[in-house]
Amino acid sequence: MKSQVISMDLMVAVLILLIIIGAAGVLLTDYLNFEHQQSENRDLEIKGQAAINTLTNSPGNPPDWEENT
Repeated sequence: MKSQVISMDLMVAVLILLIIIGAAGVLLTDYLNFEHQQSENRDLEIKGQAAINTLTNSPGNPPDWEENT
C-alpha cells in the first residue's frame, strides 16, 4: 500500500515539474520574440532617423533651388 502512495506522489510531482518547465519554455519563447521585435523596431527607427537627417541636412538638387524662382 505504501509503494502505491509513493508512486502516486512521484507521478504528481513529475506532472507538476513538467507543467512548470513547460510554462517556463512558453515564457522564454514569448520573451525572445518580444526582444526580436524590439530589435527590429530599433533598427527601423535608426534607419528612419538617418533618412530624416539626410533629407533635412542636404542642400537639395540643384543646390541653389531657393534662388531659382
